[in-house]
Amino acid sequence: MSNQQIYGFIQLITCIPPTDQQSSDPAYIPQLKINPTATATLAEEFESPISIFVYMGNLGAGKSKLASLTVASLQKNDIDNSLLPFKSGDDPRGVTNGVWMWSEPLKDPNRKRGSILVLDCEGMGGNDVTVNNNLYLFCMIVSSVLILVLRPARIDRDQCSRLHDELQRFVNMQSPCVLPHTYLVPLELPALKCNDQEVNSDE
Repeated sequence: MSNQQIYGFIQLITCIPPTDQQSSDPAYIPQLKINPTATATLAEEFESPISIFVYMGNLGAGKSKLASLTVASLQKNDIDNSLLPFKSGDDPRGVTNGVWMWSEPLKDPNRKRGSILVLDCEGMGGNDVTVNNNLYLFCMIVSSVLILVLRPARIDRDQCSRLHDELQRFVNMQSPCVLPHTYLVPLELPALKCNDQEVNSDE
């Protein structure tokens, strides 16, 4: 029997690269593509109601690490060690592209029914600001809980401006959606706990 590990996550949203003509058009709106495999997984494996936890933040803030720790904590009594966590690293260009989801439903410890879906969004502050903003808005619309990871443990001016702009887009859309519960999480901790193993904040 093979002990080969497999990824526990799949891509939910892909950003479609614009053409040169589209890039030069100030009115162009970046297109986001939904992965049909991901939507099929949601339909077949996840029990409703689904609570959606989305991790966002600047490049290299530790979003993927924190998302993986959340998955591990919710899987504590049913851990599948063959599944690899969300990809993370210190590449200045970012490691996560688009939006990725944990492919297995997680149980809500406070509910008898339903599932928790964990999403990991690409880091903000990349080269294409418009794509970043559209991903930000998408995550705000679909999330039940929006976690904005701060590292260093402070809110910078760009983050404030981005959050304000996307909230204003909600107003302009006259959306019936209820804004998600939003948490600001400072990730400047000396150590993190994952499955009773000490994990350095840079690991």
